Amino acid sequence: MRGAVDLSALGAPPAQPAQSARGVVEGTDAGFQQVVADSRTVPAVVVLWSASLPASRPFVDVVAGVAAEYAGRFRVVSVDVDANPGLRQAFQVESVPTSYGLIAGQPVGLFAGAQPAEQVRAVVDQ
Repeated sequence: MRGAVDLSALGAPPAQPAQSARGVVEGTDAGFQQVVADSRTVPAVVVLWSASLPASRPFVDVVAGVAAEYAGRFRVVSVDVDANPGLRQAFQVESVPTSYGLIAGQPVGLFAGAQPAEQVRAVVDQ
């Protein structure tokens, strides 16, 4: 991770971001300020992946599975960096999947690359 992540240029908060049946929020350039605002009450794990690299997408499901075990202690935000170049730039994504924590609106680097569920649990427990 190089330098700070500046999320302020992504615009004002619109309506709530879409949420999948598994409880994963779809993060977008237009709606990410709402995700940041929501992290002030419930921390989030943001997984940045690429539709052009389909093998990067399953890590979202790994994190979602761990989130289900933690019963609402954190939410999962999925960001396709191909469809959301503003977030790709803000997070300075060089490889996918990459994940960050959002705690009280502040990004914290978590993982570069896909990790097994045990490693995700270990980091969440910290």
